Amino acid sequence: MRLSRVWGGIELRQEDLLLASLWCVDAALLQRAGEYSPLGIWLLVASAVFGCLAVRARVGSPGRMAWAIAVGASALTIQFYAPLHLESRYNWVAFFATTTVFAAVLARRRVARLALLTVAAGAVAVGASFLWAWGKDEIDVWTGVQVASSAVLHAHNPYGPTFPALYPHGLSFVTRQIHFDYGPAIPVLAAPFRLFGDIRVASVVLFIGLFAAVRSLARRRPDAAVAAPRLLALCIAFPLTMTMIGSAWVDIYAVAGLAGWIALRERHPRWAVLCLALGIASKPIFLPAMLPLLFWSRTARREAVQATLAALVFIAPFAIATGPAAFYHDVVGYLADFPFRPDSLSLNTMLFWNGRGTLPGWLGVTVVAVLCLGTVLHRPRSYGDVLAAGATISTVSFLLARQAFFNYYFLSAAVLLLALAGREVAFDAAEDVRLPWAIDRRFLAWVRGHGMRRALAPATAEAPAALSVGVPD
Repeated sequence: MRLSRVWGGIELRQEDLLLASLWCVDAALLQRAGEYSPLGIWLLVASAVFGCLAVRARVGSPGRMAWAIAVGASALTIQFYAPLHLESRYNWVAFFATTTVFAAVLARRRVARLALLTVAAGAVAVGASFLWAWGKDEIDVWTGVQVASSAVLHAHNPYGPTFPALYPHGLSFVTRQIHFDYGPAIPVLAAPFRLFGDIRVASVVLFIGLFAAVRSLARRRPDAAVAAPRLLALCIAFPLTMTMIGSAWVDIYAVAGLAGWIALRERHPRWAVLCLALGIASKPIFLPAMLPLLFWSRTARREAVQATLAALVFIAPFAIATGPAAFYHDVVGYLADFPFRPDSLSLNTMLFWNGRGTLPGWLGVTVVAVLCLGTVLHRPRSYGDVLAAGATISTVSFLLARQAFFNYYFLSAAVLLLALAGREVAFDAAEDVRLPWAIDRRFLAWVRGHGMRRALAPATAEAPAALSVGVPD
């Protein structure tokens, strides 16, 4: 019996579980804007459980009404912004967004649906404007990108200037002068938008790119005529957009690069590799989400190597201009000195405030390794499978980390959006769906000898035809 079958003989389908997992991430992050909340921790644990179940759940989609309720529930979480920012106006944004996306999913006429989605997008845009003071912000991430992109416009090294930033010190913070601490792709991509006076314009464009990638992937599904409008409504209702843009979190640069790679790799492989390279050269936080796809796709492994080499070529001039040692410390080395954060949204924080210390580092590595092992043991049927597994691995990795905040878990939510769009979309040709040689020859031989052939059996009739292959040889 499938683990996704619950009491009463009801079996949850993959899309049901992915929608539930995504809503849990949204609600968890909006409890306290991504800071520590016991309810938020349990919601993230529930999201990881739903994600695990979705990997092997029966392929299927809920009906029109169920989708309308799911999309409406996603938009309804915008009301959490009201108590967070002491602004009752967010309740009106949530009301308009919820009612319009709910009606849009139920609408049968294309014109009515587009009109309702336009109103919903307008409501979300108004909500985002509440968090946006043009050309100024107190968060150090915005200041860093603003200063670094200005340096690029003046043909200077973006790692030369310094800016004030809050640095954790015990249970409080101190202000330090630091250099730009992310990859060089961020100030280079943000530089044209800096001419408008605010680099958050770049975030808006990148979110449009992310949602375009979701829609592009959905249009390749067998039920594209139904799925694409629903996924577009879910993107508009996505409640994390407002905070990611308002706070100028740079993770959208990496996530947009990952999404562009996934959406373009079948028809435009060179542009796909370029997108992935820019993501790597910005903030490669998406590596855990990529692991299932890298395990099972020979083409993805080759593209990842190409993108990594391209990213290194792009990074090299900045590293040379800054000095290799100084560049490494600014972008990577400082992370080793970052202390545990007792305000972050992680299991370590929950244990800390309950007087039980923190988890050993090896435990997190072990749990993630076990999840990766489960990915290797079960042959994926579509992008929905590999991306659901990637989102789960990401969420668990952040839960077990020393610190994790809103922008970290945004990656998990974005990958879940892509997983919903990629249900029943084959991610590679049959001959390219195979494990790396070392796992294929040695590990699978051990697996076969221990009675686990069933987990590695060819795909069932539910899977796309392109993935119905035998055990890798």
